[in-house]
Amino acid sequence: MATAKINVCVDERTKKDAEELLDEMGLTMTSAINMYLKRIIIEQGIPFEVSARVPNAVTAKAMDEFDEMKRNPAAYKKYADFKEAVAEVLKDA
Repeated sequence: MATAKINVCVDERTKKDAEELLDEMGLTMTSAINMYLKRIIIEQGIPFEVSARVPNAVTAKAMDEFDEMKRNPAAYKKYADFKEAVAEVLKDA
């Protein structure tokens, strides 16, 4: 099958973050975009909800905290698995 080029402009940080995550998943940007486009065809629309809703204050704070954790992972404790994290929370409760 013949291929066609698509040019997309995104900010550098978004591209870098996406490439890093995709690399961890064993995917390239091209393969991920192809998957997305094929999903659009299957769904006959965007394969996720698109809305103008703004997150509430609690969600916005959690999203900010997550961004901070990604920027400074060494500042946060790491757990071997979910069970270990839950055990620590329950221990302190």
